[in-house]
Amino acid sequence: MSKKYKSIVAMIVAICFAMVNYNCEKDDICDPATPVTPRLVIDFYTLTDNLPAVVPKLEIKSALFPEVDTIYNNVNSIKLPLNTAANEVDFQFKIIIANQNSPLEFTDNITFNYSKSNEFISRACGYKTIFKLNDDPEMPPAVVLNSNLPLSPGNWIKDIVVENYFITSEKDTHVEIYY
Repeated sequence: MSKKYKSIVAMIVAICFAMVNYNCEKDDICDPATPVTPRLVIDFYTLTDNLPAVVPKLEIKSALFPEVDTIYNNVNSIKLPLNTAANEVDFQFKIIIANQNSPLEFTDNITFNYSKSNEFISRACGYKTIFKLNDDPEMPPAVVLNSNLPLSPGNWIKDIVVENYFITSEKDTHVEIYY
């Protein structure tokens, strides 16, 4: 093989190697700052003056999301996951009020009804689910309190207002609970 031929082959190999490395995608690692499937943001308000309220002790339970089963102390806003495999999810909201003799407990069950769609993020991150609370009269209502249709006052929750039907991020309030 001639010297000229060897140098041409070496140059072709180098160019191919450079092209392969240049066209390679970066590592398939999803940046932690990438938005993922948003949770439902709920804020609490007093019924009498419509001001933001702090719930002294709130217990949330869900048969579907055992990781949500928790007690919040002095909370005025919470974020709850929605079911990506169905069009509804149920939560139990229990308020615990300190009392001289024993704590008072009041429980309400809330069902959220919604539609969903998947949005492609990237090859590394995959898809995220976007939710829309039902606002079509032909569909189940967006929020059902204690299985009552139409929405009626609960044991401690007096009213629920849907502020934003589209759940695309956790930056906005989606539902307001008045008690």
